[in-house]
Amino acid sequence: MKAIKLAMALVMLFGLTGCWSRVELDEWAFAFGLYLDVGPAPGTVSVTISTPLPNHLTSGQQTGSSGGANKPYAMITKTGRTIPDALVMIQQDLSRQLSLAELKVILVGKAYAAQGLTDLLEWITRDPEVSMGAFLIGTDNVIQTANLTPIYEQIPSQILMSFASERHMLNTSARDCLVASSYGLGYGLTYITSSSVPTPEKSADGNRTWSGINGVMLFNKEKLKGTLDLEEGRSLALAYGKLKDPSYTIYWNNEKSYANAIFTKTSSRRTVRLEKGRPVFTIHLKGRVGLTTVKDQEGRNANALHNLILRQLNRQIRQNVEQALTKTQEAGTDAMRLGSLVEWNYPKLWQKLRPRWEEAYRKEVDIRVVTDYTLNDYGKQN
Repeated sequence: MKAIKLAMALVMLFGLTGCWSRVELDEWAFAFGLYLDVGPAPGTVSVTISTPLPNHLTSGQQTGSSGGANKPYAMITKTGRTIPDALVMIQQDLSRQLSLAELKVILVGKAYAAQGLTDLLEWITRDPEVSMGAFLIGTDNVIQTANLTPIYEQIPSQILMSFASERHMLNTSARDCLVASSYGLGYGLTYITSSSVPTPEKSADGNRTWSGINGVMLFNKEKLKGTLDLEEGRSLALAYGKLKDPSYTIYWNNEKSYANAIFTKTSSRRTVRLEKGRPVFTIHLKGRVGLTTVKDQEGRNANALHNLILRQLNRQIRQNVEQALTKTQEAGTDAMRLGSLVEWNYPKLWQKLRPRWEEAYRKEVDIRVVTDYTLNDYGKQN
């Protein structure tokens, strides 16, 4: 009996010894953002990490106003043959242990995207520390975008993450890219552009870096195939059901009359059927909108104005979505993963189409758009 009690006591004591391999929280450097672009030498990649500096994140500090050594974040850039090589060199310059477990956003430059995201996606699948839920975003200038001026946040990577998580355009994650690639389909990334703009605040050069969404990058087989502009990107996101709280401006009378519409409810549905052995896709868009501003130069009554706005709204959205989808076909990028509908509904046909889906999507696929939007109210006529 005494032996049993002694054994139980020893077992309990083993649980109090702690973890021999632990790293204290203040010994970690957590990377929230990872920024990738082509390196200066052929065949190299430039990797930048963005980590918060807890000792600079003071409650009394004005957001976005600090600069230089007082910035609440640090950025470190290294160039290597591969992403892991560059990260190893970054770790060598850190006084803390680098952790990618909190990585929220991966920003890829246009030049890097043109070469392909194969190495990036392969690394993500093999490194267990990197979250599959990290958002992927494209940009024209990696370093400039990474150094954007945070206004309402303290760290630029928080702004980039909000662009995706708040669904201002697409919210494509690493998982989405990997799933699309496994099917042999395409995908789109939110495309951000940056510029230097004057600021009334006192700063070293009187300017700040301003970044904003400017469209969508289209990918197929991990390579950049083309881009959509802002309106085309919003139309694609609306058709995909990715756009949060969309708004629209409808014009008529040669744009002399207009109405501003805010969507209060939206839904998107995709179907496929065969016509003469070829897949025909239909995008069904439905929702309700409210009007915030209405200006009609001809002074129509409420009923006539209601019918006109409703007709113009459905026609304009349908045309814009059709234009965006036509652009994806020209690029050979099935960004809405319509091919998966063929696999689910016509698996034998998909076995034939999958090896050449890029070409089939470009030339053999018919995509139709059906809209059914209604108005909550007429709005106030000006």
